[in-house]
Amino acid sequence: MTCPPDSNLWRQEPELYKVYSTSYRGFGHKGYNTDMSLPIETSVDLTPLNTLGIAASADYLIRITKPEQIPEAIAFAHAKTLPWFALGEGSNIVIGTAKLGCVVLKVELAGRTVTTAADHTDIRVGAGENWDEFVAWTVAHNLEGIEALSLVPGTVGAAPVQNVGAYGQEVSSTITEIEAYDTQTSQSVTLSNADAQFGYRDSIFKHAGKRRYVITAVHFRLKPTTNALEPTYESLHAELTRRGIHHPTVADIRTAVIAIRTAKLPDPAVTPTAGSFFHNPVISADEFHKLQAAHPHIPHWPTAEGKVKLAAAWLVEQCGFKGVVKDGVGIYPKQAIALINPGHRPAADVLDFRDYIITGVKRRFGVTLQMEPELIEF
Repeated sequence: MTCPPDSNLWRQEPELYKVYSTSYRGFGHKGYNTDMSLPIETSVDLTPLNTLGIAASADYLIRITKPEQIPEAIAFAHAKTLPWFALGEGSNIVIGTAKLGCVVLKVELAGRTVTTAADHTDIRVGAGENWDEFVAWTVAHNLEGIEALSLVPGTVGAAPVQNVGAYGQEVSSTITEIEAYDTQTSQSVTLSNADAQFGYRDSIFKHAGKRRYVITAVHFRLKPTTNALEPTYESLHAELTRRGIHHPTVADIRTAVIAIRTAKLPDPAVTPTAGSFFHNPVISADEFHKLQAAHPHIPHWPTAEGKVKLAAAWLVEQCGFKGVVKDGVGIYPKQAIALINPGHRPAADVLDFRDYIITGVKRRFGVTLQMEPELIEF
């Protein structure tokens, strides 16, 4: 990874550079710099800040509680000639370096603003808000659109980056705008849904916007619930049927999703994990027909682009990897797509095990799995 493109901040505010460059003596080894407005922590242990439990540290960490702190934090990183990255709850990252020479922006922006119309409700949510708490709030207010995304770990600001999706819903279908700080132009900007370039578990924030934008708030538009939802995802439908529910409410769906996820996915507080570790691969129709000829029962779904999506969990399980633990890293016994790190092993061991799985799937099915969490290396 490289440092983000140079900002114009030093040209616009030369005095700021002077303040930062003459205040470094005020930094304590584990404390805050009291000479400045930014709460800067030094030599920070990142182990409790990533759900995979990888032991790592960073040179600096700044907790962002107000949007106006972001340009100051970026300026600080430039003054130190260090790269930066924004961190939410650390649930979708693999820290690949034991000692990160960087500035971590821990995004903790909070708050909600609600505007109600006859046929929809608009909600502006701070990027640091916990995602599942927000989902619970929408369900409590009888709003539909993200109830199937219950218990997805992370923050609201992280949701559009990954375009999180589960059980037939994707967050992109409810997002209207995204507020962010643009480190290239040193301006606060608002991106439309189209600007975000959403795709399957994808967005501009993973490509051209990576290390450019710091998301500060997300705007959602949700509909009042009809109380007669029709879930199309097979396992969700089965769980509702098992409960005797045939006309589910948003609350019913949330309860069912939580039950499914709790039963098959590890709790990061107990077992270190980054959740779903591999993308469901998408292949061409021609590739699929060849694969299906050899494996007639392979689960698959058509995509809008005429391609075919496969189930990564099925591929991993068919290779016999489900429940396998190797050198302290393994696959969760109840869900073949969840990589776990019960041995609290370093990143090198996690990545070696990832490659072991990818190689095995490639050898048997000719399909290359892609890692879903972001690899952080500086």
